[in-house]
Amino acid sequence: MLRLRTLTLLLLAAPIGVPANATHLAFSSDVDRFEVQGTSLGSFVDEFDDGVLTPWVVDDGTATEAGGLATLGAPGIAFSITDGVSLDIAFDRSDIGLNDVAWDGYGDAVISSTWVSQVPDEGELFFQNIQPALASDSLANTILAVVDFNAAQAALLGLSPGLQVLQWRNIDQPIGTIVPGSVLLESYPILASSITGDIVLRASFDDATDTITHAFSLDGGTTFTAPFSALQVDGGAGRLVLTAGTVPEPGTMPLVLVGLAWLGTRGRRVRS
Repeated sequence: MLRLRTLTLLLLAAPIGVPANATHLAFSSDVDRFEVQGTSLGSFVDEFDDGVLTPWVVDDGTATEAGGLATLGAPGIAFSITDGVSLDIAFDRSDIGLNDVAWDGYGDAVISSTWVSQVPDEGELFFQNIQPALASDSLANTILAVVDFNAAQAALLGLSPGLQVLQWRNIDQPIGTIVPGSVLLESYPILASSITGDIVLRASFDDATDTITHAFSLDGGTTFTAPFSALQVDGGAGRLVLTAGTVPEPGTMPLVLVGLAWLGTRGRRVRS
């Protein structure tokens, strides 16, 4: 069963690779609010309005809190993902982390992050990720992301190009190496004009079934869309991750997604 112990906000991808050097690539995303509701451990809300990130910790890259926002941006950390053989792809990210968010056995939980309204530039993305640890040096990534792909990037996954919301799940074993065949990828196309307010990414955890159901809002939380299948999240202590970021050069697939494609994973588009 799932035990959520750590929450992390990331720019580009959950920590599933090997960090390298600080980079100069420009990217920035703002988080307006983070909330955990429903667990018997008690609710947690952070509106980032006291001018200090504490109790959040900057894990990598650059993150600041000011004006009621947590801003994650450049300079980020160059990060790579590998299959242990020939795959080694880099991307940029920044992240902050928060420990002890929820525990398995303490009831259902709804975990949401509110991102200031924005349309990602081509190749950029931001997402929320729950990472249950499966065993020693092994974890799963369960991700809900907003991303904008060009044609070449989308073709690698068998998706249509453009702005879309993605759900994916994969297993790392060891951490930083994606297990072939472990990835589930689904996409849901959206229009820039449909973003009329802040973007809310929401994960609803069912403690009895150990599943996560993702939903998103493009109007500040007034309405939600939940087009994806539920994800099984068996595992022990884990992390919750919020991410946004950029790729190192034009036309290059974001690290995580390239890794999934190169490992032979096929995407499935959810039709609206």
